[in-house]
Amino acid sequence: MAVSRSLRYLVFEKFSVLTSLISAAGLESTVRDDNTVLTILAPTDNAFESLPASLIECLSANPAILTDILTYHVIAGVVHSSSLSGNADVTTLQGDTVSITGSNGGVTINGDTRVLEADVFAFNGLIHGIDNVLTFRGFTCP
Repeated sequence: MAVSRSLRYLVFEKFSVLTSLISAAGLESTVRDDNTVLTILAPTDNAFESLPASLIECLSANPAILTDILTYHVIAGVVHSSSLSGNADVTTLQGDTVSITGSNGGVTINGDTRVLEADVFAFNGLIHGIDNVLTFRGFTCP
């Protein structure tokens, strides 16, 4: 299958809130590098809009925490949903792991986040659209 779109194009086209947060955190180069292959666990706009206002304010005021949250949604290399049966712990660019569970009922992340749109292919990786914003173990926002 020939894929002509990059991750940068697909994220910017389909996930507007994520796009603005990537810009705010100065992470454009992470998704702009067409030579780096990544899997992005991309929260939908609704997922970000359902966050408590206090968390949005905290992330806006703390670029380092925002960067940690965003890079927790990115995996080096390609993780296809079809390759997941059972459980797998996968390390994110942030450094912690996400637990991915695949079954006939679909794919979930960390037990409660559902993959809504799996395997959106780009020539330098793929995107899984998810229904929640992931937070890593020990996450706090001052």
